[in-house]
Amino acid sequence: MIELRNVTKYFPTNEGRKYILRDTSIVLPEVNIGVLGRNGSGKSTFMRMLGKIEFPNTGKIASRNSFS
Repeated sequence: MIELRNVTKYFPTNEGRKYILRDTSIVLPEVNIGVLGRNGSGKSTFMRMLGKIEFPNTGKIASRNSFS
């Protein structure tokens, strides 16, 4: 199970903040899932946050699983 609690992730740009997630809460069950989206939509950033390589600006990601 993966739980996101009030997670916000953004990057500063010249035009302002680029939000990947904004105040998002969701519980994902322990099944195989896929992450789909257009180029630049934050798929890799989301995966890096699951792997604890990057961290959200606010909120928490909790899981008993390990990711690689």
